[in-house]
Formats: sequence, structure tokens, C-alpha cells
Amino acid sequence: MLPGYSGEVFSDEARLVYQALGLKYALSRKGEGAQTKSSAAGGALKSTWLIVKNGSTQGDVRQQGGEFIINTDGDVLFGHQDAGSQDHTAINTLLEKVGVAPVDFKASK
Repeated sequence: MLPGYSGEVFSDEARLVYQALGLKYALSRKGEGAQTKSSAAGGALKSTWLIVKNGSTQGDVRQQGGEFIINTDGDVLFGHQDAGSQDHTAINTLLEKVGVAPVDFKASK
């Protein structure tokens, strides 16, 4: 897990929350996420290699996600719906929102 974070992390395999939040379902490269490390072609090649290597997929490429921080009372403290595959909230922004120190990604290479 993430050092300094003791909260819970949830996933939604049935996509019920995904649908309730009105997240997008389309092929799109909108946005310029700071963490995006590959082009569309590079990402497709990497995904294809993982399918061949592991015999499984990472999910539907048309499913655009988002980032949400919800407190224990159910209040949304932060919400972002991705407009495309490269439109993600910066990890350090999310860490800041939950009171965790930022990560220096350049130092971890």
C-alpha cells in the first residue's frame, strides 16, 4: 500500500458506482495527465503484450474513469471525471487532498 495512508481503497468490478457517477464510456485521448508515460500506440502495444504474457486483459479501453475522495459520512471531498485516457488527476494532488506528503517520482527512478 501507500506509505502514510491507512484508509481503505475500493474497486467496482460490476461498475455500479461507475454508472451512478455518470463516468464516460468512449474512446478518447483528451487531457494531458502528468503521469501518462506512453502514447496511444505505445499503450496499445503494452496492453497487447500483457494479454499475450498473462492471458488476461486490463479491462475495457472505452471505460474512462475518475478519481474521487469520499469521507466516512459519504460526502464527496474531491471528484474528477476523466474526459479521456490522459485526463487524470495528478497523484500528488490526490495525496494532498488526503493529507499525505507528495511523492518525488523523479527520485524513484
